[in-house]
Amino acid sequence: MVINPADIIKILLAVLLGGSIGIEREVRRKGAGLRTITLICIGSTLFTILSNRIDGTGRIAANIVTGIGFLGAGVILHENNRIKGLTTAADIWVSAAIGMAIGSGNYLMSIIATVIILVVMILFARFELQVDRLWEIRVYEITLPFDSKKVEQLEGEIRRCGLRLGVESRMKVNGMLLCTWNVMGSTKNHERFVDLALADPDIRQIEW
Repeated sequence: MVINPADIIKILLAVLLGGSIGIEREVRRKGAGLRTITLICIGSTLFTILSNRIDGTGRIAANIVTGIGFLGAGVILHENNRIKGLTTAADIWVSAAIGMAIGSGNYLMSIIATVIILVVMILFARFELQVDRLWEIRVYEITLPFDSKKVEQLEGEIRRCGLRLGVESRMKVNGMLLCTWNVMGSTKNHERFVDLALADPDIRQIEW
């Protein structure tokens, strides 16, 4: 079998571009890091090259989209009332797309897309952090004495801290009242409420 120099260039480019995206994930200690993203990009490139050679219709390459969806779903977790891993799953998906672009010979498109992706991942992350400080949603689980007046008092404290109350639930556990609130507001106001709650002798436990 004759090795096409152009295919070697495609694989090396996949290593470079996939590695660039993978480094950003690795620095942030995410589930899919440098090696994973690079291998996904290389694999997508190889599948696209083989697809064009074997049947010329792109049927093999088309299955990359389906297969990569299962891989991305594996990094999505539901933890502490939050969904984690969506950005990493999107990275996996888009790195496969870059690999397909490389495999089909669209070098410039793949390079430009990688640059845009890195800009989104690095600069937008900083912007997102600033937005989170202005508006954050927390789920508080607070254990109180079995007293409805104390609950009303605590809800008043939450509002006085400039926070908005969302969904609420109450449960009796071992003679105590376990209250769960979805609370919305700035990080600064959340910290004000937490300080008040920690200083309250009636609050047995608080988690968020």
